[in-house]
Amino acid sequence: MIRLGRKIELNLSAILIAGSMTANLFAAEPNPSLLSVCDDISEYPPYTYFDRVNGKPTEKVVGFTVDLLKTIFKNDTLVFELVPWNRCMQLAKSGDHYQIVLGAEKTPEREIDFYFTEPFLFLQSDYYYSRNKFPNGMNIKTLADLQRYQVCGLFGYNYQRYGLSGSKILTTYKFQQLIPLIMHDNCDLFIEQRQVVEGHRKIDEQLRKLIDDPNLTHQRIPGIADIPYYLIVPRLAPNAQEIIDRLNGGLHEATKNGAKSDLMKKYNIAN
Repeated sequence: MIRLGRKIELNLSAILIAGSMTANLFAAEPNPSLLSVCDDISEYPPYTYFDRVNGKPTEKVVGFTVDLLKTIFKNDTLVFELVPWNRCMQLAKSGDHYQIVLGAEKTPEREIDFYFTEPFLFLQSDYYYSRNKFPNGMNIKTLADLQRYQVCGLFGYNYQRYGLSGSKILTTYKFQQLIPLIMHDNCDLFIEQRQVVEGHRKIDEQLRKLIDDPNLTHQRIPGIADIPYYLIVPRLAPNAQEIIDRLNGGLHEATKNGAKSDLMKKYNIAN
């Protein structure tokens, strides 16, 4: 009887120890998952851009969209990279290199390879030109009028919504090169979102001088409503559906609890 009692006691101790270990296992913080995120190296301030120290860009990526994702994925590790836009999109397709792409427009071609969130921002399209070359303004009343001019743009960007094919656009890799191109008469105009140009003006002193040049002016492109931009997830990414669901749920919650509004105020973004 004594041996039996001791055996039961030992078995109970083993069960208690095992139970305690299991409880601790479930109580422990889960290991944060790693999500790699990309956007265009040309920068899209105030949404994504390199942080500046004494006016010089660092490798740290900051901005409204960066903070928004950090709000949604509080317990995950996020790695942000700014690379050439085409590279960002191509590497993301497989789902192995990047799991989220920031600030993309929706096109039928992209919907083949990516899931799209609900739109999280809307941007106004303007055309920018030189008063020296067009002192009386440009005669652009419809989208078709754009085709009469030499247009500059960024390599890899989608200009189809403006009725322009890639073959008609003189492209460059960085926004910083667009203003000199029109000022030196390489092209007549370039197209960019007004909010992004103003964002560049605020973070880059050299660009501020170019943007504030009294000979540079801009007008809204006629017939184009504010363009919705989305966060996108490659369909082939592991847990793609879970990521897109978390993004949509997080965007909804950030709007509901005021976190998105607070970030818009932080980055001086108008509703």
